[in-house]
Amino acid sequence: MSEPLEGLADYQPEKIKDSSGAIKGIFKNCIFNWIRIEDYEGEIEELQGTKQFHYELEIKDEGDYNGRRIWKTYNLNSQLADKKGKTSAQKLADMLFTLGYSFKTLEELQAIIDQIVIQPVAVRCWIWKRDNGEETQMHQIKSIASVTDIKPNSVPF
Repeated sequence: MSEPLEGLADYQPEKIKDSSGAIKGIFKNCIFNWIRIEDYEGEIEELQGTKQFHYELEIKDEGDYNGRRIWKTYNLNSQLADKKGKTSAQKLADMLFTLGYSFKTLEELQAIIDQIVIQPVAVRCWIWKRDNGEETQMHQIKSIASVTDIKPNSVPF
């Protein structure tokens, strides 16, 4: 039996590079890998004790983007409004309303998760470039995916 990490003796590590680039376009067949509501446990002090709604989407059967993943987090406690006057929770409510769901309580939101996690969705992706040149991957869920847009065997359930 070999020793742990024995194969690293002559191995020269390499930096991992994301050569896939930005995700841009409209993707009609994305699936939720997971959705969850959690208490924030990170290092940002002002977020301690807040509830966060997180999800991960995976693009399916979309050429070069197949298998790419995108994430989003909504701070359910935040009362800070964006330029349009919407809080994080209001943006989440808008997104879920677009998919045909509504909620007013944490319990109702939790009940929705089991329903939406199994539904493929259409997503628009773009890059937001900040004034300092830094780029951020952005996306918006547009609708429940049309049955005609889903290719056989592309949804893992």
